[in-house]
Amino acid sequence: MRTPHPTRLAAIMLPQRRLPQPIRDLLRSFLIGAVVGAVYGHISAVSDGAPLLGFGGLLRGVLTGIVITGALFLFEQVWARPAMAQLRRLPFLPHLAIKTVFYLFIVLVGLAIGAGLFPAPADVAAGLAIRRQDVLFSFAVVLAIRFIVDINHLLGQNVLLNFITGYY
Repeated sequence: MRTPHPTRLAAIMLPQRRLPQPIRDLLRSFLIGAVVGAVYGHISAVSDGAPLLGFGGLLRGVLTGIVITGALFLFEQVWARPAMAQLRRLPFLPHLAIKTVFYLFIVLVGLAIGAGLFPAPADVAAGLAIRRQDVLFSFAVVLAIRFIVDINHLLGQNVLLNFITGYY
């Protein structure tokens, strides 16, 4: 086996610079929100009559997804702080009700921002900026992702992923 050149060896041995974990988590949540938002925004625009191969609804979906996931990430970071310990110690149902109200508020604000900056022609004609199916879809996705994250947190890092992929 050949020994690498000394400058290359030094580059291999240097520690890799990585972003702090909270920043990586935030970027990962932005990416997931943007992709889910773009797909939903495009499907919604196509169902309203936009061309299938067009970009209708993508910008609105990406913006809405990023706003919602960013706000939820910040909410979860604040929720984890010691000042919120009293709310975390509540019994399950009040705890769930309070978090659900916050989630719903965040989803509604995110949808309102997306609809305000990128209104769809169908929304303008109907006079409604936020449709019921948008709220239901966004809220369902938020709850599904939070459920997966919470289960992963309870089981331990990547245990759920290993179970789903079949690595026991």
